[in-house]
Amino acid sequence: MEQEPKHKLLKPLLTILIGIVLIAGTGLGIWWWQNGELNKQRSDNDIRIAAMQKQIDDLKKEETTTTKPATNTTTDKTAGWKTFTSTEYGFSIKYPDSLQENTFTNPTTHITEPDFDFGPLNNTSLAGMIRVVVNDSQWATNKDFAHWATGQITSEKETTINGQPGYRTVANSDGGTSDTVFIIHSGKAYEIGFVRVSGPGTSGQVIDNSQYQDTFEKMISTFKFTN
Repeated sequence: MEQEPKHKLLKPLLTILIGIVLIAGTGLGIWWWQNGELNKQRSDNDIRIAAMQKQIDDLKKEETTTTKPATNTTTDKTAGWKTFTSTEYGFSIKYPDSLQENTFTNPTTHITEPDFDFGPLNNTSLAGMIRVVVNDSQWATNKDFAHWATGQITSEKETTINGQPGYRTVANSDGGTSDTVFIIHSGKAYEIGFVRVSGPGTSGQVIDNSQYQDTFEKMISTFKFTN
Protein backbone atom coordinates (compact mmCIF):
# COMPACT_ATOMS: atom_id res chain seq x y z
CA MET A 1 0.00 0.00 0.00
CA GLU A 2 1.37 3.31 -0.96
CA GLN A 3 1.87 5.85 1.99
CA GLU A 4 0.53 9.39 1.72
CA PRO A 5 3.04 12.23 1.59
CA LYS A 6 3.99 13.67 4.95
CA HIS A 7 2.93 17.20 4.01
CA LYS A 8 -0.63 15.98 3.53
CA LEU A 9 -0.64 14.63 7.11
CA LEU A 10 0.83 17.84 8.60
CA LYS A 11 -1.80 20.12 7.09
CA PRO A 12 -4.78 18.87 9.15
CA LEU A 13 -2.57 18.71 12.23
CA LEU A 14 -1.46 22.29 11.73
CA THR A 15 -5.09 23.37 11.29
CA ILE A 16 -6.01 21.68 14.56
CA LEU A 17 -3.10 23.35 16.39
CA ILE A 18 -4.05 26.76 15.04
CA GLY A 19 -7.63 26.19 16.16
CA ILE A 20 -6.46 25.20 19.62
CA VAL A 21 -4.27 28.31 19.84
CA LEU A 22 -7.10 30.56 18.73
CA ILE A 23 -9.51 29.02 21.21
CA ALA A 24 -6.96 29.25 24.01
CA GLY A 25 -6.12 32.83 23.08
CA THR A 26 -9.76 33.81 22.98
CA GLY A 27 -10.40 32.13 26.34
CA LEU A 28 -7.34 33.80 27.83
CA GLY A 29 -8.47 37.18 26.49
CA ILE A 30 -11.94 36.72 27.91
CA TRP A 31 -10.46 35.69 31.28
CA TRP A 32 -8.10 38.65 31.25
CA TRP A 33 -10.94 41.06 30.43
CA GLN A 34 -13.26 39.58 33.08
CA ASN A 35 -10.50 39.62 35.66
CA GLY A 36 -9.76 43.28 34.83
CA GLU A 37 -13.44 44.22 35.10
CA LEU A 38 -13.69 42.35 38.40
CA ASN A 39 -10.64 44.15 39.79
CA LYS A 40 -12.05 47.48 38.60
CA GLN A 41 -15.39 46.70 40.25
CA ARG A 42 -13.59 45.74 43.46
CA SER A 43 -11.62 48.97 43.36
CA ASP A 44 -14.80 51.01 42.82
CA ASN A 45 -16.47 49.19 45.70
CA ASP A 46 -13.48 49.85 47.95
CA ILE A 47 -13.70 53.56 47.12
CA ARG A 48 -17.44 53.62 47.87
CA ILE A 49 -16.92 51.75 51.15
CA ALA A 50 -14.14 54.15 52.18
CA ALA A 51 -16.37 57.16 51.37
CA MET A 52 -19.27 55.69 53.36
CA GLN A 53 -16.99 54.96 56.31
CA LYS A 54 -15.73 58.55 56.23
CA GLN A 55 -19.32 59.83 56.28
CA ILE A 56 -20.09 57.58 59.27
CA ASP A 57 -16.98 58.80 61.11
CA ASP A 58 -17.88 62.44 60.37
CA LEU A 59 -21.43 61.92 61.66
CA LYS A 60 -20.11 60.30 64.84
CA LYS A 61 -17.69 63.19 65.34
CA GLU A 62 -20.46 65.77 64.73
CA GLU A 63 -22.77 63.99 67.16
CA THR A 64 -20.06 63.93 69.82
CA THR A 65 -19.42 67.66 69.31
CA THR A 66 -23.14 68.49 69.41
CA THR A 67 -24.02 66.44 72.47
CA LYS A 68 -20.93 67.33 74.48
CA PRO A 69 -22.11 69.41 77.46
CA ALA A 70 -20.90 72.98 77.38
CA THR A 71 -18.34 73.86 80.00
CA ASN A 72 -19.38 76.80 82.13
CA THR A 73 -16.40 79.13 82.11
CA THR A 74 -18.25 82.11 83.61
CA THR A 75 -16.48 83.40 86.70
CA ASP A 76 -18.55 84.81 89.56
CA LYS A 77 -16.88 88.17 90.10
CA THR A 78 -18.77 88.64 93.39
CA ALA A 79 -17.82 85.28 94.90
CA GLY A 80 -16.98 85.73 98.57
CA TRP A 81 -18.90 89.01 98.87
CA LYS A 82 -21.30 89.64 101.72
CA THR A 83 -25.05 89.72 101.08
CA PHE A 84 -27.26 92.38 102.62
CA THR A 85 -30.95 91.42 102.79
CA SER A 86 -33.86 93.61 103.85
CA THR A 87 -36.76 91.34 104.73
CA GLU A 88 -39.01 94.30 105.40
CA TYR A 89 -38.39 95.95 102.02
CA GLY A 90 -37.96 92.75 100.05
CA PHE A 91 -34.55 92.98 98.40
CA SER A 92 -30.98 91.73 98.64
CA ILE A 93 -27.70 93.05 97.31
CA LYS A 94 -24.09 91.88 97.60
CA TYR A 95 -21.14 94.08 98.56
CA PRO A 96 -17.40 93.49 99.07
CA ASP A 97 -15.52 93.37 102.37
CA SER A 98 -13.95 96.73 101.56
CA LEU A 99 -17.34 98.41 102.11
CA GLN A 100 -19.55 98.65 105.16
CA GLU A 101 -23.34 98.95 105.27
CA ASN A 102 -25.28 101.50 107.27
CA THR A 103 -29.06 101.45 107.47
CA PHE A 104 -31.12 104.57 108.17
CA THR A 105 -34.85 104.03 108.65
CA ASN A 106 -35.72 106.63 111.29
CA PRO A 107 -37.06 109.83 109.65
CA THR A 108 -36.19 111.93 112.71
CA THR A 109 -32.48 111.12 112.43
CA HIS A 110 -32.01 110.85 108.69
CA ILE A 111 -34.46 111.07 105.79
CA THR A 112 -38.10 110.29 105.23
CA GLU A 113 -37.51 107.00 103.40
CA PRO A 114 -35.37 103.96 104.27
CA ASP A 115 -31.79 104.48 103.11
CA PHE A 116 -29.25 101.66 102.93
CA ASP A 117 -25.75 103.13 102.51
CA PHE A 118 -22.55 101.41 101.47
CA GLY A 119 -19.19 103.14 101.83
CA PRO A 120 -15.47 102.44 102.36
CA LEU A 121 -14.38 101.29 105.80
CA ASN A 122 -13.15 104.11 108.05
CA ASN A 123 -14.01 106.82 105.53
CA THR A 124 -17.03 108.81 106.67
CA SER A 125 -16.75 111.31 103.80
CA LEU A 126 -17.74 108.52 101.37
CA ALA A 127 -20.12 106.67 103.69
CA GLY A 128 -23.14 107.03 101.40
CA MET A 129 -21.51 106.88 97.99
CA ILE A 130 -23.47 103.72 97.04
CA ARG A 131 -27.00 103.48 98.36
CA VAL A 132 -30.38 101.83 98.03
CA VAL A 133 -33.30 104.14 98.78
CA VAL A 134 -36.88 102.86 99.06
CA ASN A 135 -39.95 105.02 98.47
CA ASP A 136 -43.68 104.35 98.31
CA SER A 137 -44.45 104.29 94.60
CA GLN A 138 -46.59 107.06 93.16
CA TRP A 139 -45.35 106.83 89.56
CA ALA A 140 -46.73 104.94 86.59
CA THR A 141 -43.37 104.03 85.05
CA ASN A 142 -39.72 103.69 85.98
CA LYS A 143 -38.95 106.60 83.66
CA ASP A 144 -41.48 108.86 85.42
CA PHE A 145 -39.91 107.92 88.75
CA ALA A 146 -36.40 108.65 87.42
CA HIS A 147 -37.37 112.04 86.02
CA TRP A 148 -39.05 112.99 89.30
CA ALA A 149 -36.00 112.04 91.37
CA THR A 150 -33.23 113.29 89.08
CA GLY A 151 -32.26 116.72 87.84
CA GLN A 152 -29.75 117.77 85.17
CA ILE A 153 -29.79 114.39 83.43
CA THR A 154 -26.90 113.94 81.00
CA SER A 155 -27.78 110.43 79.80
CA GLU A 156 -30.63 107.96 80.32
CA LYS A 157 -31.73 104.56 79.09
CA GLU A 158 -33.93 101.57 79.88
CA THR A 159 -32.13 98.68 81.55
CA THR A 160 -32.74 95.28 83.11
CA ILE A 161 -31.40 94.03 86.44
CA ASN A 162 -31.78 90.26 86.95
CA GLY A 163 -34.81 90.18 84.69
CA GLN A 164 -36.41 93.22 86.33
CA PRO A 165 -36.97 96.21 84.02
CA GLY A 166 -35.58 99.52 85.24
CA TYR A 167 -34.49 102.97 84.10
CA ARG A 168 -30.93 104.28 84.44
CA THR A 169 -29.80 107.88 84.50
CA VAL A 170 -26.54 109.75 84.83
CA ALA A 171 -26.93 113.31 86.15
CA ASN A 172 -24.89 116.15 87.54
CA SER A 173 -25.19 116.52 91.29
CA ASP A 174 -23.60 118.68 93.97
CA GLY A 175 -19.88 117.99 93.86
CA GLY A 176 -20.08 115.08 91.46
CA THR A 177 -22.16 112.83 89.22
CA SER A 178 -24.95 110.47 90.19
CA ASP A 179 -25.42 107.15 88.40
CA THR A 180 -28.77 105.63 89.41
CA VAL A 181 -31.07 102.74 88.49
CA PHE A 182 -34.79 103.23 89.21
CA ILE A 183 -37.14 100.25 89.64
CA ILE A 184 -40.80 100.12 90.67
CA HIS A 185 -41.79 96.81 92.25
CA SER A 186 -44.77 95.67 94.34
CA GLY A 187 -45.88 99.19 95.24
CA LYS A 188 -42.37 100.36 96.18
CA ALA A 189 -39.92 102.51 94.24
CA TYR A 190 -36.24 101.61 94.55
CA GLU A 191 -33.21 103.75 93.75
CA ILE A 192 -29.85 101.98 93.48
CA GLY A 193 -27.31 104.73 93.02
CA PHE A 194 -23.65 105.69 93.05
CA VAL A 195 -22.43 109.25 93.59
CA ARG A 196 -19.05 109.83 91.95
CA VAL A 197 -17.09 112.66 93.50
CA SER A 198 -13.78 114.18 92.54
CA GLY A 199 -12.41 117.24 94.26
CA PRO A 200 -11.71 118.73 97.68
CA GLY A 201 -13.72 117.41 100.60
CA THR A 202 -15.12 119.33 103.56
CA SER A 203 -11.85 119.04 105.42
CA GLY A 204 -9.76 120.14 102.43
CA GLN A 205 -8.48 116.72 101.35
CA VAL A 206 -8.96 115.64 97.74
CA ILE A 207 -11.69 113.03 97.30
CA ASP A 208 -11.86 110.77 94.26
CA ASN A 209 -13.99 107.63 94.40
CA SER A 210 -14.14 106.88 90.66
CA GLN A 211 -12.37 103.58 91.31
CA TYR A 212 -15.62 102.33 92.87
CA GLN A 213 -17.54 102.53 89.57
CA ASP A 214 -16.69 98.91 88.78
CA THR A 215 -17.76 97.89 92.30
CA PHE A 216 -21.09 99.63 91.74
CA GLU A 217 -21.62 97.83 88.43
CA LYS A 218 -21.03 94.48 90.11
CA MET A 219 -23.27 95.40 93.05
CA ILE A 220 -26.27 96.33 90.90
CA SER A 221 -25.84 93.08 88.97
CA THR A 222 -26.56 91.25 92.26
CA PHE A 223 -29.64 93.30 93.23
CA LYS A 224 -32.67 91.02 93.57
CA PHE A 225 -36.17 91.20 94.94
CA THR A 226 -37.02 88.62 97.57
CA ASN A 227 -40.78 89.13 97.69
